[in-house]
Amino acid sequence: MAFQRSGYRINERHSIPFQRTDYLHIRCLDEEGKPLAGRAFVLTLADGEVIRGELDAEGWTKQEGVRPGECDFRLAEGDVDPTPVEKETHWINVVIKDEEGRPLVGQSYVLGTGDGTLRKGKLDGEGRCLVERVPAGPCFFALKAREVSGQGDVHFVRLQFTDEDGDPMAGLPFELVVGDLTFAGTTSPDGRVIADVPVTHDEGELRIWTDEAQAEEPYVWPIKISEVAAASPEG
Repeated sequence: MAFQRSGYRINERHSIPFQRTDYLHIRCLDEEGKPLAGRAFVLTLADGEVIRGELDAEGWTKQEGVRPGECDFRLAEGDVDPTPVEKETHWINVVIKDEEGRPLVGQSYVLGTGDGTLRKGKLDGEGRCLVERVPAGPCFFALKAREVSGQGDVHFVRLQFTDEDGDPMAGLPFELVVGDLTFAGTTSPDGRVIADVPVTHDEGELRIWTDEAQAEEPYVWPIKISEVAAASPEG
């Protein structure tokens, strides 16, 4: 079952993270409409976490704070526990340094992953962002500029998208919707979403399609332009 298909991507220079959560309420009834009270179940979440438990007296299991994404729910057959489905996950390990080779310790970043969540954090003492159990799919990584980008009337959006192997996702359709403005195009040869957004517009949504015909559902991220903007048009 799917909560939402969305995700994020990383770039050596930029990163973006914040977490959006949801809830999952499931009720199981038998053929006569009676609750399957006490029935054992296994729930595998989008990030690979496995939850085992029993349905309550009304046949419900209620999980809060669940990350959006694909999950798998199975009831036990008799006394046999169902086998959870292992979700493919990846890890991200990025070290960011300045032009003189010094780590950018404490620099704020945002990481967008393929399930549509954004994770925010700060680089550690080595200038490193290390995130494990990242769902499969495109992602982006953006550093929050120390100075407001644009120096004037616009924010420079230069988010780079890559696949699970770190290869640029070039030539893919995208839409960046910010307020009443929509920026549409295709990612650059190095996989970047490029848009110059007026500083008067900040909250928005980014959509990326992995097929040129846009026949499949896009990956979607809520986005705050001022947090992901680059310091210059060059990114």
